[in-house]
Amino acid sequence: MFRIIIILVCATLISLVVFGGDSPPATADQPPVLQECPALKQGSTDPVNGTNCVRELQKKLSSLGYQQPMTGRFADRTEANVRAFQHSKGIAPIGIFGPKTREALLHESATPESAIPLPHYRTDNCTSQQCTLYLSRSRTRQYAQVAAERPLTVTVVSAAILRTSCAHVFKLTVATVVCHVLTDHYTQRVKNALGAAARQKACLRIRLVRPDLGEPLTFTPDNSRRCVD
Repeated sequence: MFRIIIILVCATLISLVVFGGDSPPATADQPPVLQECPALKQGSTDPVNGTNCVRELQKKLSSLGYQQPMTGRFADRTEANVRAFQHSKGIAPIGIFGPKTREALLHESATPESAIPLPHYRTDNCTSQQCTLYLSRSRTRQYAQVAAERPLTVTVVSAAILRTSCAHVFKLTVATVVCHVLTDHYTQRVKNALGAAARQKACLRIRLVRPDLGEPLTFTPDNSRRCVD
């Protein structure tokens, strides 16, 4: 009997860069720089009260996955990122770094994986040759929003989807599943498909096929009955 192997190409997790700077790490006796900074808003420029407060804010936003240049000036990009963060935390999205936003930022993990919920799938037509999975509408919307607001987390979102797809196929088929890790290979495809599915209020359909029978991995919006909330 031939041994059937389905090869699922999974995107690798790329560690998000936490930008270093001139400020030493905080200790029990030395609070984070942001804790001592005043309110920051459009037009604020370092130094603020003798401290690089804007740059520290930008570092923190970048560590959370927001696409944020380190300029030391609170301009449009920083304001947009502050608004997006506030929205994600249920804070009025006014784009000003104030007490509530400071508190939320200082308690937010610098690892965005911890904020990404596990996928919910429905499976269909799983055989030794192919399998189709449907990411729920709610997770599709959540992932699309995270990918849009925090561009640096796209690889993490992609990997979450692909890793769990791998696990599902392993459980649901008789075949041996081999996950080969290729850096960033499917990340942009996942992002584009998530965005399209969210706009259509659809699910993300993930189809896995034995490589000798067709494209091994495809992502498509789906509004069929198999798509669940």
